[in-house]
Amino acid sequence: MHSIIIGPFEVRFEPALVSVPRDGTEYDWICEDWVEVRHLLEIEQADGWATVIGLNGGPRDKKPHVVRPLSPTAFTEQEIVEYFIKSASTAYTSRDQIKNLISTTNYPWGKVVSLNWTALGYAPGGTEFCMLPNDGCAISLGHLALDWATVKVSSVQPGGPGI
Repeated sequence: MHSIIIGPFEVRFEPALVSVPRDGTEYDWICEDWVEVRHLLEIEQADGWATVIGLNGGPRDKKPHVVRPLSPTAFTEQEIVEYFIKSASTAYTSRDQIKNLISTTNYPWGKVVSLNWTALGYAPGGTEFCMLPNDGCAISLGHLALDWATVKVSSVQPGGPGI
């Protein structure tokens, strides 16, 4: 199990997930048949944030994922939705189009709020994720997809790592 300190939280998770072409061919973002596999990771912990480097998958998956408290700070699902709307707004997309591509999933530890950039027409696109722990601030994961059911979030003791 992996463990990282993000702001006031320790986030523990089983291997992350990465999508690869089902037939095992060379990574091709226009492929239409994908399967999720374990994402091999290298983690560099910093003071209250972490860089998670993917070791397999395509170019977007292998780039460093900076996992940090969302900026500007968000404490509600609506604030994360507004962050995504502001990030994705262009002259060619309406607020409602963007809002329809944002989804929220509830877990015992909190929520995952995500935006599907592929459906907005970005290539290669992908999905951007934010975690919203119960009674806490939002955590930006970029395009790092975790096996959300395995995630465990706990508060870091004052004076402990990351504070």
